[in-house]
Amino acid sequence: MNYYAHSKNESGSFHSLTSHLEAVAELAADFMVDPQLKQLAYVTGFWHDLGKIHPDFQRKLINQTHDYVDHKGLGFGLAKKYGLELLQYIIAGHHGGLSNPENIDAWWKEILDRGEISTIVRKALELLRRYNIANDSLENIEQSLQIRNDLVIRMMFSALVDADFLDTEYHFNPDDSKIRISQKLDGKLWNQFQSSHRNITKGKTGRLNKIRQKIFLACLKGADNDPGFFRLTVPTGGGKTLSSLGFALKHALKHNKQRIIYAIPFTSIIEQTAGIFKKIFSDRAVLEHHTGIHTKESGEYKESELWNRLAAENWDAPIIITTTVQLFESLLANSTSKCRKLHSIQNSVIILDEVQTLPMELLPTIMDVLKTLVLNFHVTVVFCTATQPALDEFLKESEIIATELAPEPPKLFRYLERVRYKNYSHEKWTWERVVEEMKSSKRTMAVVNTKKDARELWEVFEDDSIYHLSSAMCGAHRKDILNEIRSKLNDKKTCYLVSTQVIEAGVDVDFDRVLRAIGPLDRIVQAGGRCNREGRLDYGEVIIFNPEKGSFPKGIYSSALHKAGQLLNNPEVNLDLNNPDTFPAYFSAVRQNITERVDIEKARVGFKFKTVAEKFKLIDDDTVPVIVSYKPGKVQSLLERLKFAPENSRNIIRKLQPYIVNLYRWEANRCGALMSEIIPGLFLWEGQYHPRLGLIKEIDLQGLVS
Repeated sequence: MNYYAHSKNESGSFHSLTSHLEAVAELAADFMVDPQLKQLAYVTGFWHDLGKIHPDFQRKLINQTHDYVDHKGLGFGLAKKYGLELLQYIIAGHHGGLSNPENIDAWWKEILDRGEISTIVRKALELLRRYNIANDSLENIEQSLQIRNDLVIRMMFSALVDADFLDTEYHFNPDDSKIRISQKLDGKLWNQFQSSHRNITKGKTGRLNKIRQKIFLACLKGADNDPGFFRLTVPTGGGKTLSSLGFALKHALKHNKQRIIYAIPFTSIIEQTAGIFKKIFSDRAVLEHHTGIHTKESGEYKESELWNRLAAENWDAPIIITTTVQLFESLLANSTSKCRKLHSIQNSVIILDEVQTLPMELLPTIMDVLKTLVLNFHVTVVFCTATQPALDEFLKESEIIATELAPEPPKLFRYLERVRYKNYSHEKWTWERVVEEMKSSKRTMAVVNTKKDARELWEVFEDDSIYHLSSAMCGAHRKDILNEIRSKLNDKKTCYLVSTQVIEAGVDVDFDRVLRAIGPLDRIVQAGGRCNREGRLDYGEVIIFNPEKGSFPKGIYSSALHKAGQLLNNPEVNLDLNNPDTFPAYFSAVRQNITERVDIEKARVGFKFKTVAEKFKLIDDDTVPVIVSYKPGKVQSLLERLKFAPENSRNIIRKLQPYIVNLYRWEANRCGALMSEIIPGLFLWEGQYHPRLGLIKEIDLQGLVS
């Protein structure tokens, strides 16, 4: 008898079950780098859909009914029969996602109570014997694995899910399968990079460019080292983006790595980095994966954009640019869509840009995951920042050393010293005093800790020409403002800016003078990185001040700010913000007052995948997305399409992403009368949207978002 895996495609052909099982098994095995895991992945691929031989399931396919017929139970039962614990989680979750043991036990009890398994076991075993994949040696393979943890299960789960999707896609949408083909990480990319780097640096002289070249060459030399952990400790403006990319490319080619993953903490700077990379490489070499990227809709996009959508599903590209949120929340996810790409992280080079932004309370989990990737999945990790956190403490537990790529960082920072810090944090400054200090130079930026402070300082300035940046503005608005600011700075025109922390990490602007409200030490240095960035002055000036009416975020930020204040105002401490050795000790001291998330580690040990996915969040997601009318015509057009084409809602919402402001839930609750829910969970702002400040809250006494 012929068994089918899927219904007829457009050509009228059913999808053969045995062909599907073989293809998925082979693909899943190919995706794994460890030989033992390859064998187990093959078995998982062959067993995952065995239940489809059930007569009821075959009748469902042939008659095209929508009746529910479980097809996971048989493969799960076989995994139990052969004592394959890891495979049980994977097969049980290959459609609904990885779950907790108690949920799986309840589901299995229902299967047994319905008596669906015993009727088809004989046919399944005959099929398995025919393919010689039912024998007791499988149990020995799983028990002999060097590592048996939740990440191993997620990796094999990822391999199965992606293989299943790809073979099913090939049956129903063969054209998409052809579009998926991407460039390989090979010598061609290296040649493109070298040529581009020569053009970028050609004719550039001066001390700053000489030091950038020295850093670059040191990274290329370091690429010959064995895979493992590396640090790149380079001051802001030291060219770490291209230097780290050069290291990753050369290291990947030498050690046969399959891709480079460049993880950035903020979506606000992803497009900036992606733009640099795409100028160097071809469209199908660089995958940009974040919420601002649009997906295919009604044939509207050209083939390269459709490739981006397809490649984002499983990260099948040689160079990935993504967010740290996307990377780590996927590594600890349980859903099929988020986990599908995980197997592509194997045998890669991961560059973590601005690594100091990783949340301290989650560092034990993050570092444990990274160590597993390096030790068991052939991954190399690079920690990039000017202010290195104290991560060696986690590596020493496993007798691992992170190799520094930069040549003698303390000397390097001294050579690249472009700013002088002046500390007035022991004084209380009024906003009027801050404005006075700003106006003493023609190109000055002030960075404060909250949206409320930014608004108040902007109002006191009493000049509409001053720019404002904060998360109260949508992404498209901030992008346009930054372009205006860069244009003025490049033309050496008068330019003033008041900003929250959104300006600090990685945003390429170059002011003569920066004022920074007292905050965590690394944030002060990041703000300083926007001052005299290109070394046009002998020294820029960074002033640390303490606002009289200032506010600051609570939690870890508050603890880090408090510790910074102690160090800045302790006459017995020789605090040098131009010395990279200052920061590991500072971060270590701050972490002593942080409560680590041990509940996540307990859930990981217990294979509680659903619980871990719910608890592990890099950012506070208790926010409400609100569409604003920054560009009313564009926004209204998209809203009309959302109304009349609900089947494309996901793609239209992604197009609306640049016009969304995320409000904290308490903010949204205070101004609910100005919002309407257009689809569940997504709101439209019906109040004013200020051309300089963004959201205006009419019910607020000041009329502005606090």
